[in-house]
Amino acid sequence: MNAITLFDTPIDNSPSGDRRLRQRPAPQIESRSTTASARAEVELDPPSAPQPARLLVDVRAAAQMLSISRALVYELMAAGELPSVVIHRCRRIAVDELHSYVERLGTDR
Repeated sequence: MNAITLFDTPIDNSPSGDRRLRQRPAPQIESRSTTASARAEVELDPPSAPQPARLLVDVRAAAQMLSISRALVYELMAAGELPSVVIHRCRRIAVDELHSYVERLGTDR
């Protein structure tokens, strides 16, 4: 039988054989108990050192924190409702400014 290997999958190239790819056996999938024990091992690891609180966030992160679009964040900055700073060429918004903006929203009612 002539066989050609293409991407580690043999193709039957004999005159009497099919020109179809041979079926590979299905990959073995881990059982749920194995995955649960792996999760338990991860949870047993000591917690990592606490990360310091971020002072500034980019526009994308600010939009995620406020659950609004990036375009609306840019509109708020242009209108002066959400102050921001530029560090080199990077636009950043102070987390405290995000908190005060949200507080102002509650008092505007």
